[in-house]
Amino acid sequence: MKKLLSILLIVVLLVSLTISLIACDSDELKGLTYKDENGNEVTVKKIKKTDDPETVAADIMALASKEENVAALTQLLITLDVNGSIAGTQGETAFDNNVNANVQLGIACPADKNQALSEFLEASDLYLKLNVSGKLPKTIPLDDDLLEKIDFTQTANYNEKIEAFVDDYEIYTKLALSDEAVASFEGLLDVSSINNKVGKVSGIPGGTAMIKNLIATKLDSKVDLGKAFADYNSWLKGGKAIAEAAEDDDEGEGEATEADPTAQYTEFQNLVNIVKIFHIQITKTKGSVVTFEAAFNADSVAQIKALYGDKAAEEFSEFNGNVTATLELDAKTMVDFTLTLNCGDLLKEVFQDEVAEGTTISSTTASITISVSSQTTVPTLTAEEKEGATALDIGALASMLLS
Repeated sequence: MKKLLSILLIVVLLVSLTISLIACDSDELKGLTYKDENGNEVTVKKIKKTDDPETVAADIMALASKEENVAALTQLLITLDVNGSIAGTQGETAFDNNVNANVQLGIACPADKNQALSEFLEASDLYLKLNVSGKLPKTIPLDDDLLEKIDFTQTANYNEKIEAFVDDYEIYTKLALSDEAVASFEGLLDVSSINNKVGKVSGIPGGTAMIKNLIATKLDSKVDLGKAFADYNSWLKGGKAIAEAAEDDDEGEGEATEADPTAQYTEFQNLVNIVKIFHIQITKTKGSVVTFEAAFNADSVAQIKALYGDKAAEEFSEFNGNVTATLELDAKTMVDFTLTLNCGDLLKEVFQDEVAEGTTISSTTASITISVSSQTTVPTLTAEEKEGATALDIGALASMLLS
């Protein structure tokens, strides 16, 4: 379990580093500036391929200091892809499980944010997709010891796809479910009537007209979308300043403590240390896209120990693997990015410690890709598809959930 927590911590750190870069809007990779710990402005002439820790840290700070304007966005598509496999033997039976999962969340909205919330929502489209395929155990126990209780040899082939569209307060669906998945809804919903076709959700208590009216009467006069987006931009710009102000109020600033072994370093030096620990380098620039690569391995643990002491490295004392990450960041929008994490050999080590006795893990693969695009068109339904949709009455299910 300690190994699993270490892996999660590494992934969180990598994702946090990615998010720290998403804060701006520009079409250049040169002439960028940031302020150092003394408030002096530092200019990065050009971001280019490099593995020098101090140069990489300066480039990261310059990118993170740029401004953005989220109010200009008219569409956003967020995608999560998870791919993995696990092979081995359980008892005397060989197994080879695999999964491919894709989740997408999209919104298409008007360019004009200065309008009533009800009108804004009416003119916006929401999209959600879940697609899962692969050969997986038939039964997955949902408890703390699930790995120990899973029978990897009893599997089934899955290929399930669910799409949902929200258009003018109406909810539409596109389902492509296996017979087993359809049967799992028995007693709750008759999804067989809308499987492999466009469906339209009906039976919502009060109806969509009531929901729209409720928003119009209760929220329109209280929500200023234009101000909300402006406030969000201000929050992004001011977040770093607030954090720095909080650090300035820290009585122990500048003194290394057991609770905060990084206090002896400046903000820039801390970032340089992180670059060294994660072996971050800029491997490519093309157009407005800059590519970062990172890795966390045994040498990273040694770096933590050398920089921050034995106690800081204790959390990773059992770490013996390799996590790699690639980040492609578009400096033109500073919203569009793709982050890929690979940690297959780590999972082999974790799974082997957690599975039932008599189970041997021979190989594992695992990759996670998160991407955000403001350029990809968010999927919508045609007028013909909406007109010919088959109704799915969820009244009984809604009543049961509300009772």
